[in-house]
Amino acid sequence: AVQEAQGVVWKASSNAVSHGITIMEWTQHCSLGVLSAYAIRASALVLSQSDVYRIVQRALETVEGALAHMEAILQSAWPVFKLLHCMSLMKQSVHDIRLAPGDLLPSSGDDSLRSEHWRSA
Repeated sequence: AVQEAQGVVWKASSNAVSHGITIMEWTQHCSLGVLSAYAIRASALVLSQSDVYRIVQRALETVEGALAHMEAILQSAWPVFKLLHCMSLMKQSVHDIRLAPGDLLPSSGDDSLRSEHWRSA
């Protein structure tokens, strides 16, 4: 998934032209897909335990711009808010608290398997 997300992020900034329109313009037809790709890419960078604060911050700024289209996000099937929640938890914990892998799984309603860090976040 991370490799696919990296490809989408690259395409979202590409000025290469195909059929008279840039790849960036083609990619922006699915802005929520681009938003999700940035979130997945940033999440992978955080989990790699690298010093990637600025990259993650830029991904969050991209997300902020997309939130101007709130009605479309709310009506979409894209799990944008789940991605943002995971990113928020990772950003809060990148340098001090490590979340368990199970903490990043989609919620099933049973939080008994979550770590104490998840429940206190």
